[in-house]
Amino acid sequence: MWSLKGVGSVHSGSDGGSSGFTITEVLIVLAVTSLLFVSTAVAINGQQASTQFSQGMRDIESKIRDVINDTATGYVPSNNQNYLCQVIGGVPRITAGSGSGLGTNDQCVVLGRAVQVSTTADANKVYIYTVIGRRTMPVAVGLSASVPVASLADANPVAAIDGVDLTETYDLRGGMRVLSARTITRADSGMAGFFANFTNTTSGSTSDDGRVSALELPVSSNSTYQSTAVTNCLEFQSPCDNIAALNLGEWSICFQRSDERQTARLIVGDATLKSPTTVRVEFEDCT
Repeated sequence: MWSLKGVGSVHSGSDGGSSGFTITEVLIVLAVTSLLFVSTAVAINGQQASTQFSQGMRDIESKIRDVINDTATGYVPSNNQNYLCQVIGGVPRITAGSGSGLGTNDQCVVLGRAVQVSTTADANKVYIYTVIGRRTMPVAVGLSASVPVASLADANPVAAIDGVDLTETYDLRGGMRVLSARTITRADSGMAGFFANFTNTTSGSTSDDGRVSALELPVSSNSTYQSTAVTNCLEFQSPCDNIAALNLGEWSICFQRSDERQTARLIVGDATLKSPTTVRVEFEDCT
């Protein structure tokens, strides 16, 4: 018959030696084992969170690159909607319809896209707006036909929000959030735009191939989605009416991991204004 007499006390075996474990010894073993298990679990979870954060940073880096490339190539977003664009009274207007979309309408053109980040309730999202404009200037006195627009101002920019909303909402990966956004000249800068460069001399920092102008749109990072301040800057109204003063330079966005144990910066452009559409990630402390 089996005996448990060794548990709880040290007893002498048939050879006169000790056998069994005391309750204290058992508890010590269990405690050490539990501590090792918890430590391993924490380390694994921490590594997973770090991996997810790193991937999330690479994802948002790739997304911003896509936005810039879409502007350079003239990509027309649809958000799976059918819509038409018409210029009414000199102002581009998008309406729902059964047509084949904005890209086939000779009256309008996609001028570019703008990226907004927020440090408020929407800190885990990035909003990407589409800005449209008229393709040609109204027929002037003495001319028999309209002429193509030659600048952002001539295009009469309009945010594609009313009627049909072409705004894209990008959810940051793994619960990461925006901590801050700043440029060289502004300690708080929540939006930047990338627009077609009509003549390769458009005001603003331009990409290496001259196709895209990068502009700082001075909107606070605590501005809400599609707020008046956001819309005004998308349409180059005050405080964004002086396009020549909106060179992007370097836009630095600080992101934080969901458990607040790691941060990294996404940097768009550079301080020299030579490569304003470059995008890179730096894994370093930021606030």
